[in-house]
Amino acid sequence: MERGIDNAGADIEMDSGLDKKSIRIEDLSTLAVKDMDLSSKSDSNSNVGDNDDEEPGDQSCEVIGNALEKFWKTLGDFFTERSAVVRGVIYIILAVLYNSYFIASVYYSIHNGIPMDWCDGVGFLIVLTGLIYLGLFYFQVVKKFWGKAITRAVLKPFGKAFDKAWKYRSVLLLLIL
Repeated sequence: MERGIDNAGADIEMDSGLDKKSIRIEDLSTLAVKDMDLSSKSDSNSNVGDNDDEEPGDQSCEVIGNALEKFWKTLGDFFTERSAVVRGVIYIILAVLYNSYFIASVYYSIHNGIPMDWCDGVGFLIVLTGLIYLGLFYFQVVKKFWGKAITRAVLKPFGKAFDKAWKYRSVLLLLIL
């Protein structure tokens, strides 16, 4: 908005009859905009500072803009139609990048004679990677393929035995003490 131009051609009418200086925030709900046409430029103040001798716009910019818009629309449509495939590809890329980093850091520490500090250095990275791969193996392989059998053969009998022992906990505490 340019300096000195209020409301750029839109007329404001107040239903409450207050003058402009006494408008409060609560009174803004009574404002109504009349005859506001944003598409036409009939207001002579809207062209203040425009240069009348400008050359027509460069057509190459319009072509580039249209091409970019079409590219992003096509890319967005591709991702929405194939979101599962794209998610899988992103996971594979992240796994490859992490494994590359892991192998490079182990190689670097062995090649340069850096000790494997299990609490801080590459040793800690090895421990974390092992735990993560163990968890992934359990949730993606063991639980998926043998989860029901393990629950039926191991966890339910163990739960029943624990419940029996829990009933007699006071007796067990006395035996232990």
